Amino acid sequence: MDKEGIQGFRTHGDSRSERSGRSGTGDIGCAESLASGWALHSILESEKSYEMSSLSKVKNPQIQDLFKAAAEGDTLAKSIYNRYLKAWSYTLKNLVYAYDPEYLILGGGVMTDGENLREYFQTFIDKANWLSHFTVKVVLAQNPDWAGVIGAAILAQEKEIAH
Repeated sequence: MDKEGIQGFRTHGDSRSERSGRSGTGDIGCAESLASGWALHSILESEKSYEMSSLSKVKNPQIQDLFKAAAEGDTLAKSIYNRYLKAWSYTLKNLVYAYDPEYLILGGGVMTDGENLREYFQTFIDKANWLSHFTVKVVLAQNPDWAGVIGAAILAQEKEIAH
């Protein structure tokens, strides 16, 4: 499928969601600007209730800090956590619609809350799937921090073998 066939989002580093937000590339509607580690600090600081949040006491808060604060009942953290889930869910849905995969393999540092996220995304994808005969299985990568590197190495090896 060419770029024009998937207009509206890209799958690597600049995926679109339904909300506005500006990415590092300057594009509007970028999921990474709405729900990523690099965007978390600016998202927190833009919130009026940030000073009352437990996250304001964390130097350079990371996604794991957001997850922990949300689990402990921090109102702002729960709100941002839910926004992150929504942005990630719509990005995954767009990938499913564009590529018709059998599996969505989740990896990366965000998978510290892996099974809870996997279940949430599986439910979202199941509800969003308008093809009743087609199911997408959401699974966790065996090596979540290295999944992208391992996949790239396998792809590079396959391309080398093909030449």
